[in-house]
Amino acid sequence: MLVIGCLSGTSMNAKEFILCEIKKDKIKPINYFSEKYDEYERSILKDITIFGGDVQKIATAHDLVGISFSSSLKKFLENNLLKKNVPEIIGFHGQTIFHSELSRSYIKHQKLIKTRAITFQIGEPAFLARISQKPVVYDFRKIDISAGGRGAPLSPLIHYILFKKYGKKVCVLNLGGIANISIIQGENFSQVRGFDVGPANALCDHIAKIKLKTEYDPEGRYAREGKILERDFSKLYRIFKTKNRSLGVEVEKAKIISEKIFKDKNPKDSLRTALEVSVRLITDTINKIRPNIVILCGGGVRNKFFVERISEESKTKVILSDELGMKAEYVEPILFAFLSYLRIRNIRINMQNITGAKIPYLPGKICTF
Repeated sequence: MLVIGCLSGTSMNAKEFILCEIKKDKIKPINYFSEKYDEYERSILKDITIFGGDVQKIATAHDLVGISFSSSLKKFLENNLLKKNVPEIIGFHGQTIFHSELSRSYIKHQKLIKTRAITFQIGEPAFLARISQKPVVYDFRKIDISAGGRGAPLSPLIHYILFKKYGKKVCVLNLGGIANISIIQGENFSQVRGFDVGPANALCDHIAKIKLKTEYDPEGRYAREGKILERDFSKLYRIFKTKNRSLGVEVEKAKIISEKIFKDKNPKDSLRTALEVSVRLITDTINKIRPNIVILCGGGVRNKFFVERISEESKTKVILSDELGMKAEYVEPILFAFLSYLRIRNIRINMQNITGAKIPYLPGKICTF
């Protein structure tokens, strides 16, 4: 079956699309495409993510993301149709604008259903369904939450499918806006664990925008020239020393705090300090787990200095997924292609050991036009 998976990560750098051929657990990437949000779209999304918004603002953004993705999808489809690659379904994650676990006191006041998290991915799937004339599978995280889970992380499923054969105890580290890790050992998916460990790109990208007026620090070259501001490092590091397993709210909190503490600080020192917070959180986790190998994927692997520092501080071998024949950028959009494939095939997944979902469920909802 030919399937397209698409999403925009928490860093909001781009809309990503991948066309895959999927046969059970065999996945073959065929074509990848990405396109940036325009400045207006980014400004709307950043404003809502950081400061929240009223009903009108959120409703407008919801349609804006759907229309923007459908425009990019049309370009991707036209390119693939020329090569006679016609997808049968679209998997659409949308854009996360809020994700947080609930406190116990809040849960106690739920009378009909007790949920463990609140999450919101915007992007109206009807626009993609109209453009593609194919079923669009969407809202993957809400389904997990309704089954008693936290809605995140979902990536361990695809990490297991793609990388389980590379060792007895494999750690797959996704460096997106947030860094999340999967621990793969044993013969069954039920033995896989996964959780967020802290910011990857999100915090450094935010500081680069504030201090350098750029979207990101290319290859980490500015951070490489900076020094660690120890006191500021400690302030940011403490935000993430929490038992929470999904860290969306903490990352947004760290962005706001970083603006204050780095206001009059050197941009290079600010970036180095933020990067080292991520490195410490990641490598403390890796060194505690003690895997046979660490496989890095996600857009953050293109920050060479970030990867160097993770490698230097880790007590095990660290490689990029590219070295195993799977480009780092492909992995996350493949996840949503695979989840949509499972949904259309009516195959349930069991995420209890990862998100805490109490029952197996069919991933996502289906929108047709």
